[in-house]
This record gives sequence, C-alpha cells and structure tokens, in this order.
Amino acid sequence: MTYRRHFAWRWVVPLFLLTTLAVIALSACGTRGNPPALGKAVQVTLSAGGAAATLGHATLTPAYGAHVVVYMHGALVPYDSPQTPAQLREGSCYGKVVAPLTSNAPTGGSAVVQAATDKGANVALPVDANWYVVVLESAAPNAAVTACGHPLNNMRQYFDLYEPDKVDQGVGLGIALYEGIVITQVHVALAAPTTKQSTEWSIHSGGCQGSTLASGAIASGATTGSGIAFAPLDAKTWWLAVATDGATDPATCVKAG
Repeated sequence: MTYRRHFAWRWVVPLFLLTTLAVIALSACGTRGNPPALGKAVQVTLSAGGAAATLGHATLTPAYGAHVVVYMHGALVPYDSPQTPAQLREGSCYGKVVAPLTSNAPTGGSAVVQAATDKGANVALPVDANWYVVVLESAAPNAAVTACGHPLNNMRQYFDLYEPDKVDQGVGLGIALYEGIVITQVHVALAAPTTKQSTEWSIHSGGCQGSTLASGAIASGATTGSGIAFAPLDAKTWWLAVATDGATDPATCVKAG
C-alpha cells in the first residue's frame, strides 16, 4: 500500500477522512496493495433443455479491473451527476480520455465502466500508473480541467490531485483511490447465427432468476458477443441464461460449474 501526499494536504482534508484513509490503508497491507490472484477460466456448454444439439459455448475468464474513488476538498465526488465530473485519461492531464468516472462526464474511451456498489466507479482496465484521474470544472463538453493526478505504480494507493499544470507539486486539491479488483470477462459463442432477432445472454447469481451480474446481446446474423461482470468468477453460484430470436424465456440456463 502506498500513498503519495503533500504536507499542505493535511490542512485541507477533514480529520475524520484522514482517519478513515488510515484504517483502509492498514487493512490493505496484508496483500501489499496487490489485487487477489486470478483463477482459471471456465467454459460452459449451452444446451437447449437437455437436447443433444448444442447452442454454443460461453467462456468466463477472470481478469483485473480498477476501482477508482475521487475526493475534492475533503468531499466525495459521487458517481451520479456530481458538480465536478471525473475522467480517466492516458499519459497526462490532457491526454486521451480512457473512461468516464462519473455518469455526467463527457463521453470518451471504450473501457466498460460501472458505478461501484460502495462508492466511486469500477473500470474494466487493470491499474496502471499511466492512467491519470482528471476532475473537470463542469459537465460541459469542453470543460476545463481543475485537478489531476496519477498513481506511483500499479499497487493500491491514495494519491493527490493538483492543478493540471502543477502535478506532483503545490497544494493538493483532492485525492483519489486507485486499487485493483478482479472482474470476469464473458464471451458467448453460438454454434450458428440466429436468423430472426438478436440473442440475449445474462449472468445471474444464485440461480436463473437470481440477481443479474452482466448481460449483453448478439445481433441477428452474428455468432459472438462479449461483456464484463464486475465481480470475481464464482462457478458454484453463477448461472448463464441465453434467449434466442428475441424470446422472453431463455432457451437455456446452465450453471457455470
């Protein structure tokens, strides 16, 4: 666990927040800031109601993603429509947009993003010191960058956000948490393309009617589709449902393991 800070920041962040950060930092020392190890991929055969014919296969592959939480002037920047949107950019404060970190950030980047269940955003990208957290003045398409910062390495850490032209120096305006998480890449491959409407697939926890962890569609005439489940693969409780040709009820629902 590492934490880059400037001494002036202690006058900006409220005492309760510093205490919270310290507790979280200590709790992460057991893994030295690294995310858990990845498990093996699982392949699932998609059979229609026990029939001999196979609809296709699905592959569930563990991978690394990132959990990002942003604070400005000691206050959390929420995922849903904050006054100061946040983005992930490549290489610098003014680099190419990789992903939005809030729901109202100007669009850009192809990375899959989801609001985290606790706070911040989950991004389907591994932690990388080259990803800069950027806070914008507003949600306008050409809004100015007001704060920016990046981690020291790919380990779990808090780091300061500075004025964009004073990164790593001056007075910190905010902080960001960057930590690796385990996600699951889902790839569904049909034995033959559907000819009427799209095929819908979904991952459920605890059964075919359980909570939905991920979903996607395969267009008519196509045979493959992919998506992200922002959760570690649990083959014992995950179920994969596939509904073909626009049907409401799934043609198959099978356990992942």
